[in-house]
Amino acid sequence: MHEVFGPEAAKIVIAQAERIASSLWMAMSATPFDKTPDYLKS
Repeated sequence: MHEVFGPEAAKIVIAQAERIASSLWMAMSATPFDKTPDYLKS
């Protein structure tokens, strides 16, 4: 990620990507109380 974006921009892009991934996971799961996958934990 840092090769494409500068260090400050990369932090923002990564944070937004994590939020999107979390939202997509929640939208596809049966219930928001299911265990969140490890790759979505920060």
